[in-house]
Amino acid sequence: MPQTDVVDLEQVDLSDLETFADGPPYELFARMRAEAPVHWNPLSDEPGFWSLTRFRDIEAVSRDHETFSSAKGGVFLRTERGPVPLEMLRGVILGMDPPLHDRVRGTVQRVFVPRMIAEREAGIAERVDRLIDAVIERGSCDFVQDIAVELPLQVIAELLGVPQDDRMLLFELTNQLSHAAALGDPDQGEQAIMALGFPSTWPRWSPSGGRTPATTWSRGS
Repeated sequence: MPQTDVVDLEQVDLSDLETFADGPPYELFARMRAEAPVHWNPLSDEPGFWSLTRFRDIEAVSRDHETFSSAKGGVFLRTERGPVPLEMLRGVILGMDPPLHDRVRGTVQRVFVPRMIAEREAGIAERVDRLIDAVIERGSCDFVQDIAVELPLQVIAELLGVPQDDRMLLFELTNQLSHAAALGDPDQGEQAIMALGFPSTWPRWSPSGGRTPATTWSRGS
């Protein structure tokens, strides 16, 4: 990225992944906060988006869902070429506004109260021990794949009631959605959402392992 103090802020494109190739561009953000805290970012294939770099502005927007709606316009840089169609996005918590968002979040939060976390602490510790024992037995590992990915993925699958045998599929589909968001590829994103079973068989696994036709993990079939 060019030297920050000579960059024309009107030409800054925060959708360009090269801007973040060396990590967050802190110096650029500092200059934007000082000179262009509310910045219009045009796009080649869509009109564009506004970016905010001051905390107070971001806070104000996050608290005003009527003016800045997640459900009406989505939450991604691109609205016409977002990672999933807007009607699909509205089916997950990321694309909801209050009061629906609050009800869904309240349901999820029950899993993360201190008492529930304490009950799972021993089981998580056992998973850590098994992963480390497996690495010791092999004599080597890819730390990201074998530990940093595997541990939270196992725990998240357990929390959601997802069978452990399906955890890597869940991981792959989540990555596909992230990739679709980065590239503005709705076809790829829609494929991932459909593989998750949206909308009629949206995956709602039972922690006990029982499944009914309404809660089937579709595997894209």
